Amino acid sequence: MPSATYDAVNRAWKSTCKVIFGEEIGNLAEYEGWLTEFLDSQRAEKSAMSGKAVYLGVNDYCKAAKFQSFDEADFGRKFEPLNINEVKDIEGILQALSERIFYTGNVVLGSSHFVEGGSNVVDSAYVFNSTIVADSKYIAYSTLIRQNAYTFGTYGDGLSEYGIRLAQGHENRRCFECYASPATAGSYYCADCHACTDCMFCFGAYSKSHAIGNLPLPKEKYAAIKGKLLEEFREKLKREKKLFSLLEIIKESAAYAPEIKGNFGGAENSSSEHLLTLQA
Repeated sequence: MPSATYDAVNRAWKSTCKVIFGEEIGNLAEYEGWLTEFLDSQRAEKSAMSGKAVYLGVNDYCKAAKFQSFDEADFGRKFEPLNINEVKDIEGILQALSERIFYTGNVVLGSSHFVEGGSNVVDSAYVFNSTIVADSKYIAYSTLIRQNAYTFGTYGDGLSEYGIRLAQGHENRRCFECYASPATAGSYYCADCHACTDCMFCFGAYSKSHAIGNLPLPKEKYAAIKGKLLEEFREKLKREKKLFSLLEIIKESAAYAPEIKGNFGGAENSSSEHLLTLQA
């Protein structure tokens, strides 16, 4: 059954879709695969103490290790000394200590509330299936987020609001599929753009507005083309539950050899590993 956290974040998702795409496109859960497409898969283990799910902030823990939830940690517990048989040699000491050591997940700190399926969350509210989040609200399927609101499917972003599938930016407003494009607003499919407003498919642009493919347009002409493109976006999203990415545009480029094209979008290629450079 949907939880209170999911219900609240789902409402925020629908509001965000209305802001970015012009209308709602369905429930958040329907788009999980697409929103997490280029993010590292979130790791969850079972608590050795209770069997409950333990969500981890990073994935690099030993698979054979023991885990516990943050709310299961007894920080006031006094541990008994090792006995004489356990301290006879290094192997005995290490074995005895290993029985007492747990990695901890579900780490939710500060004034955080309504956090589900995440870890390393500080002073944030309504966070769903996200990790390393601080001072934010209404966040889902995102990693490395700071002072954001209404953010979905995003990696490495701060001081932004109403964003879907952003990467390595900050101070973005009402943006979709924008990479390394700080202080940009109302834009779609942009990379390496700075302080741009109302742009689509623009690359390496500075302080542009009402531009498509780096071509400035009269405001009315831009609005007409944007409206048509958004209608196509909505139809495809409702039908297929995903849209193409900037990385997929590169993959289709004739400039790439087949073996390079074939390697794009693999599980080993997370958002954190891509430096996207496009020639305007």
